[in-house]
Order: sequence, then C-alpha cells, then structure tokens
Amino acid sequence: MTKADVEKKEAVIHLGRVDDDAELFINGRSAGKWSDYRKPFVVNIAQLVRVGRNEIAVQVNNRSGDGGITKPVLLFTRNSRLPLSCELGTDLAGMTGRWWMDESTQEWKRVQLDSELPLPVKGGLAIKPAAAETLQKWVRTEFEIPAANPGVWIPWGAIVHASGNGFVYLNGHELGRYYNDGPQRRFYLPEPWLNPGKNTLTIFLNAAGGEPGLLGLEIAPIADQAETR
Repeated sequence: MTKADVEKKEAVIHLGRVDDDAELFINGRSAGKWSDYRKPFVVNIAQLVRVGRNEIAVQVNNRSGDGGITKPVLLFTRNSRLPLSCELGTDLAGMTGRWWMDESTQEWKRVQLDSELPLPVKGGLAIKPAAAETLQKWVRTEFEIPAANPGVWIPWGAIVHASGNGFVYLNGHELGRYYNDGPQRRFYLPEPWLNPGKNTLTIFLNAAGGEPGLLGLEIAPIADQAETR
C-alpha cells in the first residue's frame, strides 16, 4: 500500500465468492465475517492497512460439498484495482499429522486453566475472548477414570468452555463439533471409547470472533443418568 492510499483511508477487499463461511484478517486482525456464498464478500479495510506490505488472510469453513474461494479476489484503492495472488493452505499441519490420533502430550505447551470459572452445560461464552492473533489452535488434556463397579453404570461427560469453533476427539475418536456460541457444551464420553485409567481429549479450534483456545474443562460423571443394573 502507498502512503497516499493509507492517508486517504480508501481500501476495499472484494472476494467474488466464498463458500460457505469466511472471516477476513488484515495483518492479524479480524476485518469481518461472511456467510452468504451467493454474493461477493466486500469489506472496507482502510483502518487496518499500513504503508508497504500487508498480510491478508481468509479463513474459510466449508460445511458441505465443494467450497473455498471460488472467484477472483481484488483490492480497490482510489487510483487502482489490483488482482491479488492467493496461496491456499489445505494440508494444515494438525490435519496431515492426525494430531487427534496421537495421545502423547510430551511436546505440547502446558497451560493452567481457571478452576474457579463456572462451566455452563449450554449457552454462549460468559466472557469476551481476546482479539484473535492465531487462526487455529489444538489443545489436549489427559485424564484418568476408575474402573467401573459391577452392577453400576455411570456415564462420563466433558463440559468444554472454549473460544472458537471446531471438533472434539476422545482417544482418537471424533465426538462431534464444538461451537463458540453453543448451545451445547457437554459431550457424552462413550463407554466403548473410554479406557480404565488414562484417556486423552483433543480439541481443534478455529478463530471465531476472538483468540481460539480452551478456557475451562470439566470431566466428571453425569450423576443424574447413572443406573444400577
């Protein structure tokens, strides 16, 4: 971007078509979201650009069928209309590495979660997450459960409190999708996939209005569903 373009505060990104959902990032900051593949995604980015080189990234979530950025991407300023060359990343490290299958946490960065934070079973986030600096993040926790007592069936569940949208895996098995704004935060941990003793829960998160990350996690019996058999 030239100094004149920045000073005039006139810069617009035009994405011809994005299928299905998208979030645009300029220099690491969110510039807007889009969820209508039938219309162009047009955003005024004048407040986010700087003189010289700028980094433009689009995170796309395809819900079904073919998807992605399927029409040209253009940058408009007062004096120019520039086609932008794009690099498409589909083989993300966590996916190609099948991180949900590996149960080791040895080389993962350890963080301390807030144990006082209330964890609702349903509903949106109770706090506003910090502005996104990363587009995607993987988190993992190890936990142990005791062997079942004969004649007693106790289901186990995980309450996930996280910023971002993604998937939850138990010991390499996909439990389902997780959404930043709910409504469901509790995941049933199927007995055939649980191990007496050590287990691993892995969560993949995309940025969704804030920095992706795990804010709180509770793994406990679902006491009101227990049965004697």
